[in-house]
Amino acid sequence: MPGCVLRYCKNNSGNTSKCKGITFHREDTWLPSNHSSICSLHFREEDKYTTKTGRRFLKKSAVPCVDPRACQNSTGPVETISEPVSESESIFDTLRKIVLKRKIRKMAIAKKNNS
Repeated sequence: MPGCVLRYCKNNSGNTSKCKGITFHREDTWLPSNHSSICSLHFREEDKYTTKTGRRFLKKSAVPCVDPRACQNSTGPVETISEPVSESESIFDTLRKIVLKRKIRKMAIAKKNNS
C-alpha cells in the first residue's frame, strides 16, 4: 500500500481517497524504492495540472514542501492542459529510462540527418 515517504505524514492509499483530492507522486531523483511516493498535499496547487481525462500530474518544476501547511497557503487554480501527457516527458521515468530515451532520440536524429 503506497504511502507518503515524508516524515510524520500519515497519508497512504488505504486511508485516503481520491475524492479528498489526495494523490501520490514519485520523484525522479528518489532512490530507495520503486514504490516510494510523496502525497499531493506536499505540493502547491500551481505545481499540479489536470489532463482532459481527469488525471492529475505534477509539472517538471514541482518541488515538494516538507510541511503541507506551507503548500496549502498558496492558492492557485489547477491548470488543465488540452494535449495528452507525452510518455517521453513522464516524471515517473527512472533515471535509466530517461537515459535510454535520450539515446533513442539521438539515434533517431542521427539516422534522419544521415538519410
